[in-house]
Amino acid sequence: MDSKQFLHLAFNKLDLLVDSLNYDIQYFSIRKILLDNPIVNYNKFSDSLNTNLVKPIATKDSCKNMPCVYIRFFNINNGYLSYTDPIHTSANGLEFTNVNLTSKNIFHGEELDQIEFLHTNLKSSDNFAIKNAALRNFKLSRDQLITDDFLLETLLSSMRFKLNSNLSYSEADHKLDLKNSFIQLQLLKGQFDLFDFDKLFPKFNLLKNLNLKNGSSFNLTGKLFGRLNNLKGSNILFKYSDQFNFAGNLGSRNLFNKDKLILNLKIDQLLTSASFLRKLFNRYNIPESYDRFGKIKMNGQFDGYLNDFVAYGSFNTELGTIRSDIKVNLSTNQNQDAMYSGGINTFNLDLGRLLQKENFGILNSEV
Repeated sequence: MDSKQFLHLAFNKLDLLVDSLNYDIQYFSIRKILLDNPIVNYNKFSDSLNTNLVKPIATKDSCKNMPCVYIRFFNINNGYLSYTDPIHTSANGLEFTNVNLTSKNIFHGEELDQIEFLHTNLKSSDNFAIKNAALRNFKLSRDQLITDDFLLETLLSSMRFKLNSNLSYSEADHKLDLKNSFIQLQLLKGQFDLFDFDKLFPKFNLLKNLNLKNGSSFNLTGKLFGRLNNLKGSNILFKYSDQFNFAGNLGSRNLFNKDKLILNLKIDQLLTSASFLRKLFNRYNIPESYDRFGKIKMNGQFDGYLNDFVAYGSFNTELGTIRSDIKVNLSTNQNQDAMYSGGINTFNLDLGRLLQKENFGILNSEV
């Protein structure tokens, strides 16, 4: 620990069996560690990574600069953990009780961390709990992160995935650059409740920023690959309650900047409504009259920014069917109407209900 970090550890019982302690090469082999009722307090006062630059080290020398530890079996029974980080947690930090953990074949060194198997469960004081978390064949080196199987189940969420990623570092200060790191992720199961995310990372305020209510959850499966800032996806299935369902493939650019975000969607099926899209993207002027379309079912393509895009495809609505190849510009000025250009075909569109004009009827047209 450095001056910007604090760690306190206490326990009622420790059962330790050591195979070898080689101080000359800083290698320690431990057969088992059993801890009963451990208490761990960890406080991080600021980003200590700023002072710890990553220096390339040959794998064969990985034990020369810091100890290497191999643990065959590790078990925690009824532990307590508190964690405070000024970047990710609230001022009160995170607090977990009833921490139980079992792991085997753990290796930690300068250049490599490996875990063959890990299983844990815990709960917090504010109704958040991990019922089941399991990790198989986890490997972390300076340039790569791999796991063959990761499972996480909370009281509200459940996810399972495989991950293979190549990590990138900034040239200036050698810090990890997540935006330009390359990932391949196969999401086998994904049911996420944003209440869980906000409990773990309250400073992101996802429920508030996405204008959603407590209990908001979504399902996501498929394959994601590419650099995180320009992520692509195939066979994506995304479902948010009954208000937004998507099936198809996607491409993206500037994923971490909503104002510059560009999406390329090949839509096999999209189910949503104008009223939900307005709530989600409330900064854009989506006309209230679109609410009269009711449920919208679309297939086709979407290319462009969130407020300036080209949409090509078929829209089946409660007022009729629209086929379009149009460019749409949605202004952030609530007093300025949306602008359209391109071609639209309508089939049995109830124009009277859409415009609230009794003297208009059903429209079939090519424009």
